[in-house]
Amino acid sequence: MSNPDRIRSKIQKLLRLAGSDNPHEAERAKAQAKALMAKHNTSENELEIIETKGKHIPRKKLKDYENWIISKLKEISGCEVILHHSATPTGKYQTHPTFLAPQAESEIAAYTWDVLQDQIKDYRKKHAKIGFNTAEIDTLLVGWTVSVCDKISDIFPKKETHPGARSILDKQDLPTAKTLKRKIPQQHIGLEQKGMHDGLSATLHIAASNQTKQTALLEQAR
Repeated sequence: MSNPDRIRSKIQKLLRLAGSDNPHEAERAKAQAKALMAKHNTSENELEIIETKGKHIPRKKLKDYENWIISKLKEISGCEVILHHSATPTGKYQTHPTFLAPQAESEIAAYTWDVLQDQIKDYRKKHAKIGFNTAEIDTLLVGWTVSVCDKISDIFPKKETHPGARSILDKQDLPTAKTLKRKIPQQHIGLEQKGMHDGLSATLHIAASNQTKQTALLEQAR
């Protein structure tokens, strides 16, 4: 749990205590909650938000298909996304996308991101073995991701961005994902189309544990 998450959790606990039958305990908890909210500039909308980290990317800059995935996850979950950069002991950068939303939506977005990263890793290895270079595989993955994201859109309705997530994002001077602009070189158009065709074989399985929480699992059909 990140420090902002801990602060919001503490405020939520105090607000629950503010509903105590003991008037003195309730008043004290309410005053402490208000003081913490003022100290950390936290609104009531923000109290619903948690931050869930997705699997890291072994570089600082996201590729086009990664931005595309994040844009789609934002669209279906109403979350905002912050990119946390860190350096490894060898001096290389890695990036953790962090999904800001109410708990169910935050966890769905992060989980779906993680599963897709595993599928992308397998797809990249498979095509590297048969002779595709990095740039070609990146183009294949743009097409693959377009098809997979279309499948996600068919199942999940769009959600408005949660005001608490937007408020938190506006207060933090951290990088966010960019909207993808598809600029495929003419000589690579065929690769993008192949990737889109490959993405059609991805199967989206949905499981619901209750009416408010769904878990998305994407597996590329073998």
